[in-house]
Amino acid sequence: MRFAIPSYNRVIELGSKTLKTLEGHGINKDNIDIFCVKDEIDEYKERYPEYNFIEAPLGMKEVRNFIFQDYYKEGDYIVSIDDDIETIRMKNPREWEESCFCDNELDLEKEMNIAFKECEKSGRHLWGLYPVENHYFMKNSISYDYKFCIGNMWGVIVNKESLLVGIDQYEDYERCIKHYLKDGGMVRLNYLCCKTKYISKGGMGKVREFKKSQEYLTSKYPDLFILKQKKDTLNPLLKDSRVKGQVSLKQVSLKHKFVINMKQSTERWNKYKNDTSFTRWEATTRDDITEEIDKRMVSMWNLPKKEHLNKCGCFMSHYRLYEHIVKHKLNDVLILEDDAMIVGELPTIYPKDCITYIGGYIHGCKADPKNKEKDIIITNFKNGINYYDKFFILMTMSYIIPTWQVAEELLDYLNTMKRWRAIDWLLCRWNKKHAALYPAVVVEEETSSTIKDKKVKTNIHYQLIKWGEDAMIESNKPKISVKHV
Repeated sequence: MRFAIPSYNRVIELGSKTLKTLEGHGINKDNIDIFCVKDEIDEYKERYPEYNFIEAPLGMKEVRNFIFQDYYKEGDYIVSIDDDIETIRMKNPREWEESCFCDNELDLEKEMNIAFKECEKSGRHLWGLYPVENHYFMKNSISYDYKFCIGNMWGVIVNKESLLVGIDQYEDYERCIKHYLKDGGMVRLNYLCCKTKYISKGGMGKVREFKKSQEYLTSKYPDLFILKQKKDTLNPLLKDSRVKGQVSLKQVSLKHKFVINMKQSTERWNKYKNDTSFTRWEATTRDDITEEIDKRMVSMWNLPKKEHLNKCGCFMSHYRLYEHIVKHKLNDVLILEDDAMIVGELPTIYPKDCITYIGGYIHGCKADPKNKEKDIIITNFKNGINYYDKFFILMTMSYIIPTWQVAEELLDYLNTMKRWRAIDWLLCRWNKKHAALYPAVVVEEETSSTIKDKKVKTNIHYQLIKWGEDAMIESNKPKISVKHV
């Protein structure tokens, strides 16, 4: 992690403010890079000889593009900070105390590491702080959706495409927009902010062309940037008017589509093989199962050995694919079993922090068999993405893993278990939120299962299937306790 400071015409302010602030938080001087124009760099070096100085062009657009297009490499962890930051403020989490801020408790390096870690976990590249020094509006939380990350202090896992800006003023707005388009959001530490003067002498901006920058953003990103009238001024605002209520979700095409297929089941692969967007993933068969995996897998005492080993094979097919996703750092992954039949349009909108099912059965495992009232399903799935917690969705026939970090968390969860069960059951029991697309866009093909015979097939309505001999199908419009996003 390095700190990048662009500075112009603020030789004294740089030392009395930003450098003093960073030094007060114990930031190593060797990790600080200061970017100055050619005419001033000698003056800066003379005053602060212990720091690393880099010659850079004048202009906020020009210096930002130089720093992140020319100087740093793709994947570098960089904290950008202005040269006139008086202090970094932290909202007091103890709301009962009189003091609104507790700046003396701030461990800056720790918080920066938290921000980068949250980026890694959520598949985002950009993080920022709360944009104004106002404890009343600040919250002791971290957000991941479409929020403004002000340009006075922010961090990024360098991705050159999203860091290329085309304007001098409001360049921080464009940076947020481009990262939202890429990642579906950004990480913001809503309990931290900077104390600084926003318009003062100096700075890298050549000319303050607010109107020109506003016109640029409203014309280039009409659905993502608006100007809100407030008294006699127009205030810039980030808002996604394309997808109501879903700004925290990512809009992308699925980049990697795997079909788990056994070597002998060539006919099941035939429906995918002509579509180059699908990749065949060879399934693990019962003949591949080691004694260790056999003993680790739990099955009912009366389950035939053949079906038990088939269950092991299904588990290991998915497990090996998770390992592949993590090893190659794959994001936006669709996993299908070869009896899956796509009957609708694959989603482009889905959560970034959890698995999303796009077909399967509902198992009301939390229902109380002695209480019929609890066995009644409560509210309907709504069209689109639904979060749920009152039931399970069974089958691993079709689901999305949004980031390789989610796959890594899943592997960690499976590896900590002494005994394994069916993969769909373990995914259900994973202590992480789950989501499902409704109506389902994947159903089972009208073929027999390679694991065991089943009397019913899935449909687009996520049928309720009960466990045991009395398994039955509920109505086509399931009433389920869910949270729609």
